[in-house]
Amino acid sequence: LSHVPPEAGAITFVKYAHAIGSTALIERIRDEQSVLLVPGDHFEMDGYLRIGFGCDPELLLPALERVGEVLDTIDAPRAARFVSLRVNARDARGNSVRQSVVRAFGLT
Repeated sequence: LSHVPPEAGAITFVKYAHAIGSTALIERIRDEQSVLLVPGDHFEMDGYLRIGFGCDPELLLPALERVGEVLDTIDAPRAARFVSLRVNARDARGNSVRQSVVRAFGLT
């Protein structure tokens, strides 16, 4: 997986190299892990997922882990073995929160 961090806003497109279309992938993620994402093919960008990260990081990070659990079950090329995502957000009290997530995918 790879992504380009947005310069502003709370939405990013994440590119994945798994052998599955983006609509089929988000349907699996939704059905198996109850995480809602937008498939890239809705924007003529199959092979990408649109992820909104404007929520509380305490909700986002476990959701990304659940997405990873689904991706772990799908074969991926060796070049697509990890993702790194940095989250800058505010918690419920308005405090600035910065957290990075690095997760390995598809390792044998």
